[in-house]
Amino acid sequence: MRIPWSCAACVCLIVSGLCMHAQQTNLSAACQKADFSQVGQPAMFGPRDGVAFGISSKKHAFTASEDIVLTVWIDNETSSPKDFFSCSMLWDWNVDVWDEDGVRLVSRLEMQEREQPGVPLICARNIAFKVPPFTCMSTKGIVVLSGEYNLRPGTYSVTGKWLEKQSLVDSPSRPPIPGEALIITLEKTK
Repeated sequence: MRIPWSCAACVCLIVSGLCMHAQQTNLSAACQKADFSQVGQPAMFGPRDGVAFGISSKKHAFTASEDIVLTVWIDNETSSPKDFFSCSMLWDWNVDVWDEDGVRLVSRLEMQEREQPGVPLICARNIAFKVPPFTCMSTKGIVVLSGEYNLRPGTYSVTGKWLEKQSLVDSPSRPPIPGEALIITLEKTK
């Protein structure tokens, strides 16, 4: 499966020359009104129980030595405020990274979970925050792709993943859907 570069519904991030290739099309009304100036426009992923998660990056250029850091967004589409903790949020939701041939990459955390089943996930900084009703906002939660994945030069799709039983191994993955993926291309170092 090749990633469609002409897809109008995709967000294209080119690492080592990061550019927003197209506008995200699945943003709720609340997300469309959000301020993207600090952390970039998010790619949002399908909601569960009225809450959708997404990721964004404002940075438009990375060097090989820089971390690829994505900001986590939450869209509370319900009429009630929702309480979150940064650690538990990422135990319920995370990302998958797919290469340009449609093969899902295994994260370092997933490898660790497979090697040591039953060992709980550890989080060093658990920040509490509340998301008001009908609000889309960036969080203090981040995903460091370069720390979690062994990325080689190529094109990747980053998708959302709801976790079952706080497990990366036991949770189903689905291939990227146009408009619901952040596309990143890691260029060869010159």
